[in-house]
Amino acid sequence: MGKRKRVTKSLEETDRKLFKTFSSAANAVSLLYTQAQSQQKRAYLAGMQDAYEKVIKFMQSQQNIEVAACLARLSDYVRQELDAVDESIDADDVVMETKV
Repeated sequence: MGKRKRVTKSLEETDRKLFKTFSSAANAVSLLYTQAQSQQKRAYLAGMQDAYEKVIKFMQSQQNIEVAACLARLSDYVRQELDAVDESIDADDVVMETKV
């Protein structure tokens, strides 16, 4: 009967170690996910900031034009920028497809 208690204690200790290892791994994965989400958000916000700065520079360079004409030119500028982003995304998709 003494041997059985030792085996049971040994199994309980093994289970505790396994649980602790699993918990540590799960926490590491959770931390990695959180960091990735945070990095993605920072990159998105940096991109938005860059876009807004481009619009501001464009508007500042167009100060002497009438408001309606400026708005039309701003609209054209934003469309051009969006088209450039779309082309860049399409090019990235082609690169990703060739890697697969």
